[in-house]
Amino acid sequence: MRKFTLLALAAAGLLLHSCKKTDHPLPKKLCQIKTIMRSGGPTISGTMNYYYNDQRLCIQNTFQVFSTISYLYQYDSKERLVSMNEQGITFYNLFYEHGLISRIDVTDAGGTLVSQSHLIYDNKKRLVQRDAMLGDLLPGVIRWEYEGNSRNPARRIMGTLATASAPKAGHGSTPLPDIIPAIIYEFEYDNKINPQATLVGWPLTPIFFGQENAVDRFEPIPDNNITYIRFLGDPGNGSLFRYKEYFITYQYNNNYPVSETHRMLQYFYPDGGPTERMSTATYEYECKN
Repeated sequence: MRKFTLLALAAAGLLLHSCKKTDHPLPKKLCQIKTIMRSGGPTISGTMNYYYNDQRLCIQNTFQVFSTISYLYQYDSKERLVSMNEQGITFYNLFYEHGLISRIDVTDAGGTLVSQSHLIYDNKKRLVQRDAMLGDLLPGVIRWEYEGNSRNPARRIMGTLATASAPKAGHGSTPLPDIIPAIIYEFEYDNKINPQATLVGWPLTPIFFGQENAVDRFEPIPDNNITYIRFLGDPGNGSLFRYKEYFITYQYNNNYPVSETHRMLQYFYPDGGPTERMSTATYEYECKN
């Protein structure tokens, strides 16, 4: 019964998305990401493993790069992620309002608050802003922009707020304050199933082994897979390049990506480049009929 319920929920959720985006595939069976292996090029080589309990909730990740880093997860009675334990040293504690993560407290092993983030959503319940927290690339805020009804972020902006104060956690149509960008990502997607979207109980991804940084924490989970990234850096922040482009192609099995080829072109100031780097990735899944 449990297996059937999860499969029905997965299909129902993707059916709702398919009303918003054309050609979104429906899975024939419930598959969840088991392993991501990245090698060479613009991203750090390593392996991310996912471990599940009998309820198909991810209870542990191991990230094998220079050494093995372990992440443990806990859920509430509604099967919502409420905490992530990183190596028994750093703890990310999640708080909910109206069914959405409203605040993330980061504490050390002794329970001392290290940093705190507030999250803001639009009236479609899509994450549009989060304060920077421990582990983020830059201080300040991260802002996500979308096009139409899509849940795939079109842009990811890292920067600082132009005003001294800003709204705290919330959701709805309240205008966001202006942001002074330091880094801007622009994205394009395919229409296949993003492996991160197969995870049960994760409204945001607590850790993602992605194309640019080693890991990104507590980001929106797109429905689909990124096929193009344009990465713009601000020279005022010491950036050595004008921009980077990432071209990502996938091979699929039953609408799930199983391998990836990643081509990065980097253009330098004032008019140098591009230089090219290549990387690959493979994905493995646990599937239930």
